[in-house]
Amino acid sequence: MRNGNLVHMILASASMKGVIMKKFLIIGIDPEAVDYSDPNVPVGMTAEKLFADLADTQKQFADQGDHVDICAIQLDGSAEATVTAQLARSTYDCILIGGGIRKRDENLEMFERIINSIRRHAPSTPIGFVNGPQDSPKAAARILSHDYGQTRP
Repeated sequence: MRNGNLVHMILASASMKGVIMKKFLIIGIDPEAVDYSDPNVPVGMTAEKLFADLADTQKQFADQGDHVDICAIQLDGSAEATVTAQLARSTYDCILIGGGIRKRDENLEMFERIINSIRRHAPSTPIGFVNGPQDSPKAAARILSHDYGQTRP
């Protein structure tokens, strides 16, 4: 069984039990678009490891009864449109942005466009920052522990 199917089964089970789930969005560079020779990328990191980290992160959220969507960004100028399209599909309790987007100088304009897209299309949704997928559950808990006056439609 593929990980996605397992997550959908867990979510369906939680929904049937009346569990109120939180929805999270993680925005990061597509693992296949990452330059693994970059000195800022952890030594030994590969697309396969990053995909595995993302799957593990989705499982961690599902295990606590929550749902996470992954918005994988390409480095071809389409980031803003990709984020906007994702935000049009769903609403979120928290949006997390990965370190690959915000830490590299050459990604500054893309980072600004992503932030401004979030401000336009999800203005009341709190935003958090992570270094990698493994940080996401802790960051989500940290962000949601603050009162940002969030209201979900």
